[in-house]
Amino acid sequence: MNDKVETVSADEKLSSAESNGRMPVHAVPSDGMHAPYDGITKRELFAIHMMASICTTHSGGSINANDSDLEYLSEKAVRSADALLKELAK
Repeated sequence: MNDKVETVSADEKLSSAESNGRMPVHAVPSDGMHAPYDGITKRELFAIHMMASICTTHSGGSINANDSDLEYLSEKAVRSADALLKELAK
């Protein structure tokens, strides 16, 4: 019996999260007549949902933010998506 415990480094977990985040969500293979479509990545999908949630809670549902606010909220959504992918890689 092998009681060896496999350990995964933080770099390996991050690498796994990054590669998982680049996986397509709704990929459509080629059918011979049409080119394959990879769709959006998991990271992009998570960021879209996070941005919608952040904007709803940040502004009460209406967006009247200036460009710097939107840039900050966009960065926050992407950081949240990355954090989710990292957590899912554990």
